[in-house]
Amino acid sequence: MSFCECFRVRTSFIVAVLLVLQGGLLAHRAFIDSPTRNEPGHLVAGLSHWKFQRFDLYRVNPPLYRLIAAIPVLAVDHEEDWSGFYDAPGSRPVFGIGNSFVEANSDQVSFLFGIARVALIPFATLGGLAAYWWARDLFGPPSAGLVAVLMWTFDPWILGHGGLVTPDVPAASCGILAGYLYWRWLRNRSFRDATLSGIALALAISCKYTMLLLIPVWVLAGICCSICCAHRATEDSQFGAACHDRTSPQPVVDGVPSSTSTLAQLCWQMLLALYFINCFHGFSETGRALGEFEFVSMTLRGSQDDGLQSGNRFRSALLESIPVPVPAVTLEGIDIQTRDFENPDRKSYLCGRWQERGWASYYLWGLAVKSPHGTQILVLLSLLVVACRGLSAFGAFICHASNDPGPENRRSEKEDQQARRFGVALLIALVLTIFGVVSLQTSFSRHVRYVLPAWTLLLVLTGAVGYAIECSRSRSRPMRRRCLVATVIGCASWNAVSVLATHPNELGYFNEAAGGQSGGFRYLGHSSLDWGQYASRVVESGCIESHVDVIFYEGLTTFASRCSKVGDRRRWREIVRNWPPQETILLSPQAYLELRGDLETRGISIDTLRRESNEPNPTVTRPGPHLFLLTPVQGDHSESVKMNSGQATRPGH
Repeated sequence: MSFCECFRVRTSFIVAVLLVLQGGLLAHRAFIDSPTRNEPGHLVAGLSHWKFQRFDLYRVNPPLYRLIAAIPVLAVDHEEDWSGFYDAPGSRPVFGIGNSFVEANSDQVSFLFGIARVALIPFATLGGLAAYWWARDLFGPPSAGLVAVLMWTFDPWILGHGGLVTPDVPAASCGILAGYLYWRWLRNRSFRDATLSGIALALAISCKYTMLLLIPVWVLAGICCSICCAHRATEDSQFGAACHDRTSPQPVVDGVPSSTSTLAQLCWQMLLALYFINCFHGFSETGRALGEFEFVSMTLRGSQDDGLQSGNRFRSALLESIPVPVPAVTLEGIDIQTRDFENPDRKSYLCGRWQERGWASYYLWGLAVKSPHGTQILVLLSLLVVACRGLSAFGAFICHASNDPGPENRRSEKEDQQARRFGVALLIALVLTIFGVVSLQTSFSRHVRYVLPAWTLLLVLTGAVGYAIECSRSRSRPMRRRCLVATVIGCASWNAVSVLATHPNELGYFNEAAGGQSGGFRYLGHSSLDWGQYASRVVESGCIESHVDVIFYEGLTTFASRCSKVGDRRRWREIVRNWPPQETILLSPQAYLELRGDLETRGISIDTLRRESNEPNPTVTRPGPHLFLLTPVQGDHSESVKMNSGQATRPGH
């Protein structure tokens, strides 16, 4: 066995160990975290898919991951309550049904959600393997794939969301697989690769509708590459002669695979993706006429009158009788999502500030404070490597006849570099497309996880550092190579220590510059900070003391028998209206942020209450990283709030 083959075997073994380690961490978290805000709805929707062959529950997301998560739950005894179901245009009864499911199974809720989460762990493993394959084939040496997997294994986004019954990690993982297989098809132009690419595209779209953005990128890249390759091949007679070899798997014209064949394969991918998307929906009302839908978004209903609950701008139009080639729930789900962005009924929070609309820079802030510093360094270094090596346009890619390693079909070094440059261009185009489109939705900004598919593609890009290491070896630059190797090892170690130190609380991970878990509330909220995942640990750790009068912690309703002090929205409004309080209040980080926002609308600040005679001035303390305790204190008190972690200031200051 040669040295290269031996290194490849060893690299594959290390990759396997890393992914098994990640799977173990995810499995451990699966049975510890309480159900997050959205998980009950996802799980009961998955159960309804299997039991009733209906896909209208949680229609704003595709059903593939829910179908998989529900399988182990169907195999065990559990209670169900479907009395809250109703169907109307734009209706979303899934959250009420999910809460009923949690209450009906309160004695085994941790077990039921644990086995559902474990069923989705293979998606994280698949994503790690796809990242390894793509980085290895794109940048050359196996070490490039190893760098990508190192970043993937200890990424808090994957460890935080990979153990939840939500679509984010499944969509990101299938997106990487789809991108890799599509790039392979662009290199080989075979129907086998076209078929695999089409199936992978269907898997990605069937996990999250954000992945529909892959379709225009696929079509545009395929057409442009085909045109530019044909033009370039006419100028390269030597390569054209090689492609005329009889062993070429595709028809060739002027030295490249036939443009007709390439376009036919591209169409085949789209048709195959459409077929499997319908399969995963059970062909639910596929082919329904466009005029028969009742839309709730102004974009699709056409009327600007808010008094109208539904409508259809396509009625009495030329498109009215056109059959929709996707399941009806798909179009209805996109319509509901569009309505949510048109009329946001929720406030957004960033860096201590609440406002009615979101920010275009919200996701950049999220990546800055929630991604590990080691990964940030390698992403910047990989972009530097790409810039130094040069990034050509789509036309720089030159097709090759086959993957056969024989001398007659082996591409030259120049051609190989051009193929890699095109692959990197495709990778960056995907990142910019997903990140750009999501950032433009500024109706509200609440969940940084929306750009998770773009972030994971950047993890693949870190493989460029492994390519730079290999180039330093071949060019006899030992000092540069040692520095690069030390940088990779240092960044991976930093990530591992930083992330594992927060286990099993990766969902609320913030990097060191943001102050870690204790300081993250100063920058982000909602699913980036507290999604109700710590409720069971709050109960079991004994943080609920007897002197606490009221508790606001999302998810504690599951443990209502042990938490009689849980407050509801009526109690919340009463406390805000009669501020300052006369009672001790325990809050989750998200509840604390929302309380600050509600008080600030009344011109009141928790940190700097005006001192009046005998006015209670609440002191804010932190019993733990997942709790805030407001204790009223009579008499004069310092304007600053003391916290066990240090002097508390206004978030963002």
